[in-house]
Amino acid sequence: MALAWILGLVVWLAGGTGWSFPADQAIEHILPTARATLSQTHVSWVDAGGRTVTGFHPAASYPPLYARDTAWIVTAARTLYPPAEWQPGIEAFLRRQYTAQTTSDDDGWPAGVGALPGVLHADGRIDKASATSDEETSLIEAAAAVVDLAGPAWLTSTLSDDNRVAGPRVIDRLDAALDWLWRTRVDAASGLIWRGHTTDWGDVTLDATAPDRTDIDPARAIRTASIYDQVLAWRAANHLAAWWETVGDATAAQRWRARASAVRGAANRALWQPNRGFYRLHVHLPGPDGEPPWQHNFDEGRILAIGNAVAVWAGFTSPPQTRSILDKLAEAQLAAGQLQPGLSLWRPYGSWTFPYPEMQWGLYQNGGLWDWWAGVQVLAEFEAGDAARGLLHLRQLARTWDVQGGHIPEWRSLVDGAPSAAHDYAAAAATVMQATVQGLYGVAWPDHDRLRLTVRLGEYPGTITVALPGTDRQVWYDYRPTSAALHLAYRTTSVGAFPLWLRLPPGQEAAAVQLDDSPRTFTVEQVGRDRFVALEGLPGQHQVTIRTVASRPWWQQLLQRWRFLREPAAG
Repeated sequence: MALAWILGLVVWLAGGTGWSFPADQAIEHILPTARATLSQTHVSWVDAGGRTVTGFHPAASYPPLYARDTAWIVTAARTLYPPAEWQPGIEAFLRRQYTAQTTSDDDGWPAGVGALPGVLHADGRIDKASATSDEETSLIEAAAAVVDLAGPAWLTSTLSDDNRVAGPRVIDRLDAALDWLWRTRVDAASGLIWRGHTTDWGDVTLDATAPDRTDIDPARAIRTASIYDQVLAWRAANHLAAWWETVGDATAAQRWRARASAVRGAANRALWQPNRGFYRLHVHLPGPDGEPPWQHNFDEGRILAIGNAVAVWAGFTSPPQTRSILDKLAEAQLAAGQLQPGLSLWRPYGSWTFPYPEMQWGLYQNGGLWDWWAGVQVLAEFEAGDAARGLLHLRQLARTWDVQGGHIPEWRSLVDGAPSAAHDYAAAAATVMQATVQGLYGVAWPDHDRLRLTVRLGEYPGTITVALPGTDRQVWYDYRPTSAALHLAYRTTSVGAFPLWLRLPPGQEAAAVQLDDSPRTFTVEQVGRDRFVALEGLPGQHQVTIRTVASRPWWQQLLQRWRFLREPAAG
């Protein structure tokens, strides 16, 4: 352990993020691959008001900033980059919030007061994909990364417009954005958020009357309500409710909690399929003039969409729903003959359901394999208490990246497995990195100045250092399991007492816990299939020793624990 302390100290003093996983070097290679991809896609420009805008474009072939990609990138990027390197991009989207006079530069669409752009170009042009309904919710998710880092004071700050005139507070902009979604995209009859007919999360529509592939024909739109949109809307509404409570407006908080509850109830009524054990990717809704819902000539409910993994990741699902969805996603991977997770759809729509060559069976958003969504699925598996499956899938992803020589494609074809489109896809780099840091190693800062440490390594040794550049928050730990004990050495800065959980390896039970030289009280908690020793971690530098015994009948376990409590040095 002395060598691990020395190596950890070197990374600690350097202020960086890094990890080791001796059981599989491919997992160690995730970080340099992700770091290189984020470096290649980091972008900066000066806007018309003289402000520097920074962020991450999806890939070199996508020069603008995209709202949805930003949401998934920044949570991981903040462990490598200070806020000055990504927060201005989020604020730039908020500054360009639509007014009654604003129209999209690409197509002239007057989205309406409160809407947020989905695309932001360096020359100032903005656009929205009117076929989708996740651009406002994505930016609220990105804003959550700022709040977690900077604290609630950012919410009450103001952002000047292009004329340097102080604008509304950040929280008022975010409230207006989500209110636009509820005002313009809630189907009155079902209570669901609607979009055009894309896949559950995609932006390519099958509506042949649409002006282009990412927009809808307002007069003849094929309206659907996807599980993906309901989940992100529910999560965004809960974010706003918590933020309004923080700034002291209980009425606004209650409004958003009620809306979140309503959309979750509507989604479970309309989209959950108990006979199949997963959510429908979407339901069809009546047209804008009340015409009957347009329908396919096959059972769309059989299609398992990756939005189900997003639902688990978001905490939208109940424990039985969570277990069923994760099982179904694993079964779909096997049925599709894939060596890693990340299926966008299974089974895909038939060829030429969508009128574009790249949307045929097994391609792009119609069943393509996406590392972006694989990372989300793996993180969901870890946090839902399925560490064995999460680690298996993470190792599959890591080995795929090794085979590709450090390139991260946008997606892969189910037809021949060929990598397609971009080869430096930032959202995939970020979600797989986050699945490692927050999932496998369990390092999370869920709120300003708070730490949660959930060591999920179990039977595998490992070491990690995670820093949040631009702050003084940092954590390092070295974990070493043996047949008789679990040893954890850790060091933290700028946090108080925090929840510290360690996953028990299969076949082992906790008998006694020591923090440094003192016995500590603990509980054993069950999450999904995983069992954890839970105690309160203290700030600073400490060592935790968990004495373990082989799983035995309950009365033998009781006698063994009594022995360890009487004689801490026994065994």
